[in-house]
Amino acid sequence: MKEEILVFWLGNKRFGIRISEVSEIVSLDGPFVEVPVKGTRFGSIGQVQVRERVLPVLNLRQLLGQSSWQQYCSELSKLLAEREEDHRKWITELEACVREGRNFSLSLDGNGCAFGRWYNQFKTHDRRLGQMLKLFDIPHKKIHALGRDILELANRSGKEAALERISQLRQAELSELLNLFAKTREILAIPVEPIGIMTRDLVLPVDNVETIQSGELDTDGRVYVMGDGGLVPALQADLLRMESMSEAA
Repeated sequence: MKEEILVFWLGNKRFGIRISEVSEIVSLDGPFVEVPVKGTRFGSIGQVQVRERVLPVLNLRQLLGQSSWQQYCSELSKLLAEREEDHRKWITELEACVREGRNFSLSLDGNGCAFGRWYNQFKTHDRRLGQMLKLFDIPHKKIHALGRDILELANRSGKEAALERISQLRQAELSELLNLFAKTREILAIPVEPIGIMTRDLVLPVDNVETIQSGELDTDGRVYVMGDGGLVPALQADLLRMESMSEAA
């Protein structure tokens, strides 16, 4: 049976919960008291007051094995710094190969380098991050394509002409790409206002609420098959409550 499903993000993964179980979406950027619940497996990371009610905020990340948004951004920032350094080394190696007349073994295809492979499969719910990453596509692919042109130029017109083109590449396309890496890490350092999905008697802290769409449980009752064909792990408030309050092992 199809139902309306609220789709949300936690870390870099999507989940779904029946809209019938959701009371409202609340901000967790207000008074927030950390009150761990003793004798539970996951318990509460605190309490939040919503008008006249004080509700526990479930430690959903630990329950689902997801990293915090801050940790996720930190790890992503580190990855981008490594991929930035890859491209610094790429052009240094290109220049050395032209000077020394040896073969260039690094990728001349923007889809083939480590960043390109990551970029082609990466998805994010964060609008600012998504918009910034879109800007990488053209300059990144252009740099790798120019590498092939420069090697052909070295064979055709000599290394001095090729080295001059490498100098231009450093000042233009590579500079643009390095600037995008730096701006993306700045975005990742900006705090995101925490939000919570409020059910009947608890709050689920999430990173982003994506959409409401039609979906239905699969035969195992673990995944929502969405109207767009996507698969989203299914969460049920009653089961989350029971799991979080189960006795510690």
